Amino acid sequence: MIGAFYQPKLVVADIATLNTLPDRELSCGLAEIIKHGAIADTVYLADVERLMPRLLARDPVALAQVVARSCEIKAGIVSQDEKEAGLRATLNFGHTFGHAIEAGMGYGQWLHGEAVGCGMVIAAALCQRMGRLSPDAAARLKKTVIDAHLPVLPPKLGVQRFMELMAHDKKTSAGTIQYVLLNGLGAASTSPGGRSPGAPNPAGMRGGARPPQGITMRDPEATLAPYAVTSTGSRGREHPESPPSGGRTEFQRDRDRIIHSAAFRRLEYKTQVFVNTEGDLYRTRLTHSLEVAQIARSIARYLGLNEELTEAVALAHDLGHTPFGHAGQDALHACMKDHGGFEHNLQSLRVVDVLEEKYATFDGLNLCFETRESILKHCSTPNARLLGPVAARFLENRRPVLEAQITNLADEIAYNNHDMDDGLRSGLLTLEQAVEVPLFKRHFDRVYNQHPGLAQRRVVHETVRGVINALVMDLLEETARRIREYNPSSVADVQKAPLLAGFGEEMAELNRALKQFLRKSLYQHYQVLRATRKADLVITDLFTVFMQDPRLLPPQFKARAEKDTARAIADYIAGMTDRYATQEHKKLTVPT
Repeated sequence: MIGAFYQPKLVVADIATLNTLPDRELSCGLAEIIKHGAIADTVYLADVERLMPRLLARDPVALAQVVARSCEIKAGIVSQDEKEAGLRATLNFGHTFGHAIEAGMGYGQWLHGEAVGCGMVIAAALCQRMGRLSPDAAARLKKTVIDAHLPVLPPKLGVQRFMELMAHDKKTSAGTIQYVLLNGLGAASTSPGGRSPGAPNPAGMRGGARPPQGITMRDPEATLAPYAVTSTGSRGREHPESPPSGGRTEFQRDRDRIIHSAAFRRLEYKTQVFVNTEGDLYRTRLTHSLEVAQIARSIARYLGLNEELTEAVALAHDLGHTPFGHAGQDALHACMKDHGGFEHNLQSLRVVDVLEEKYATFDGLNLCFETRESILKHCSTPNARLLGPVAARFLENRRPVLEAQITNLADEIAYNNHDMDDGLRSGLLTLEQAVEVPLFKRHFDRVYNQHPGLAQRRVVHETVRGVINALVMDLLEETARRIREYNPSSVADVQKAPLLAGFGEEMAELNRALKQFLRKSLYQHYQVLRATRKADLVITDLFTVFMQDPRLLPPQFKARAEKDTARAIADYIAGMTDRYATQEHKKLTVPT
């Protein structure tokens, strides 16, 4: 029976049938196409916008493309919620208002697709009023409906009549009107408790959750700058999901998924500069990532940026790093030179998109588009073409969002200063050498004069602390100055402008001198070079052994190797910790 909650055995979609429809009916069908993009896939919505003239002209290639993706979206949602217990209800976006228009005007006066198209525009306006949808996103959806030759102005039924009609809608539950709302384009949810139109979203709660009685929860995005990224303006996730529960934003969910990932836990045993086994107090990739997140969040808060997105990017930026630090990356890149190369930044994106295996309905972590785009710090033109929308900014000459820009600089601040700290702790660097660096000397002299007789370990800590603070304060002042100069009013303005985050001219020069000192005195120290040589041997030997006999790979990587042997081996090696790589090397190359 049509409309029953049972899956069909076969679905036949003949695009040629659309040629038999009047133009008005074709536009009605496009309302459903637009709806699927609005609730689940902003990349698809952009394709629909771009292809609209060809769709109206009944271009068979364009129609086949959008119909196929529309079916995929609907099937994906229905397969997760066959009996409409929650997620499937998002397919009713625009229908609550649309059904009221149909009923109020008399069936046949407005066609169903026309009523749904207008209903989506009304729902988008409601979401904007509730703070769930940005004005730009609401206007974008309205324009798309107009471009499909659908009406956007509702009939003058009056508010009271509208409410009466919606109260009798078939989707009403126990007398409560169920609204389908957008938490940004590509992210739909049903309304919690059926609030009346225009009622405020309680404390920014998302995903249908209410705070306990008497508790008011703060919306973390309520006071962001106009150029900050917001959850409500997100381009969504590759795989549609219900909104986060417990008052979390979409980017808080991303952060939590990163923290709970296996790749994040492995960072504890991956080298920053000093191999994990050389001492308990040296930085690892994990502690480095936490320190980057701390610095980046402080900067984000001062500038009115999205702290949750900033933190998520900071915690994820090294997920794809190899064992043995940059020496491991260089060795693996050399091994992969004839197979597309290896770069840990691209690997970090691959980890969150493909390699993590935790969830029932998708591979990877299914992070928001903005998180994924921000993880991708740099990318070659060939790789950008392969990666698609997430790397489009590299082809379109757009800058990263500000949250990504400050995370990149926070990474630099953290590793320069903490490498200096670890170098001094290890004895590979001496204070006599360090004070040759102008920025370090400036703060060392201040600490020494203010606290004569202070133990050297404390002097070093206070000095490094002062250098970090100076870099951060200069970054804040210079970035704020550039923001005032270019006056961005949206994320799009940020991406069109030159890089807005940065140091002033004097501090940039002092920071360069610090980096040059570390490169010459620490990274080229003979003991570090010995560790580098060992890393090169371990990585190269492992790659060679597995290329010669892929059967030696663990089952999950052996399966991947059937499609791309070299990339599967790189995935396996990049995911190893220092000690695991050493153990594997011993097992595979040392006779017992």
